[in-house]
Amino acid sequence: MHIAKYNEKRQDIELLRIISAFGIIWFHSSTVGRDIAYSGLIIFVILSFYLSGQSNKDSRNVMNRAKRLLIPWLVWFVFYGVINLARHKPLIPLDNGIISGVLAGPSIHLWYMPFIFITLSVFDWLKNRLTPCLIGYVCAASAILIFIMAPAWRPWSLQIGTPIAQYAHAVNGVLVGNFLAYYYAMLKPVRFALLLFILAMAAYLSILPMPGIGVPYLLGIGISAAVLLFNRFHPAGININWLSECTLGIYLIHPFCYMIIFHTKLASGLNIPLVVFLMSFLLIILLKRILPNASKYAM
Repeated sequence: MHIAKYNEKRQDIELLRIISAFGIIWFHSSTVGRDIAYSGLIIFVILSFYLSGQSNKDSRNVMNRAKRLLIPWLVWFVFYGVINLARHKPLIPLDNGIISGVLAGPSIHLWYMPFIFITLSVFDWLKNRLTPCLIGYVCAASAILIFIMAPAWRPWSLQIGTPIAQYAHAVNGVLVGNFLAYYYAMLKPVRFALLLFILAMAAYLSILPMPGIGVPYLLGIGISAAVLLFNRFHPAGININWLSECTLGIYLIHPFCYMIIFHTKLASGLNIPLVVFLMSFLLIILLKRILPNASKYAM
């Protein structure tokens, strides 16, 4: 049943991908509304695990995952590393040691690729040993517990710095993504109560306030749950697959576009994220057209 529901929601999922990519770009623009824009990252993480749980493809092979996630990471690692060296900057940040520097990458947004590879591999292992229902319950309960403990772990993670701060922040996105993936495998009243409790905790952290946690998670979980679990949001017959397929590439290349925008001053204010999003999309399309074989390794 959940596979059929996934197929019905495919267009909505494509829309969610685009929204998440734009949100991340908006957040990195340092313009107003960053807490709202940060929800794009939450959606990005949730969607990765929702798709993994819902897919009927054999995605549990570690080597297949490595090819899809770690090879693009290495390609862009070299790309941004060369840029850093050309600008007389360190290849990687060494403030927290070599291992942290490698995981953070020459551009901090690259933290996502090894993180998502490791966490997806862990949950692939769990899927072979636990029932979907049990995974859903455990993930929901764990997400609630982490929200309750946020005032303790959030300052600690920020003090440690990259990439631990990013990892700690994204963990609940991982848990919620798995919870939503197996939502329909759980008892109806229990699953709905858990979803409401998770949203209530995010709302509570928004009131505290808890910067980077409350508002981003409230919006990220709310939007993801609304799109993934309930009625169609995307009008039937409108094809946005051509843009959705570029979102990972857009995510990977957008810091380079920011370098161009800030150097040339082509945009300012709230126009910056929109211009960077469009520029990133056009560069990815150009890369696919000019180097179709090589581009497969980059995104």
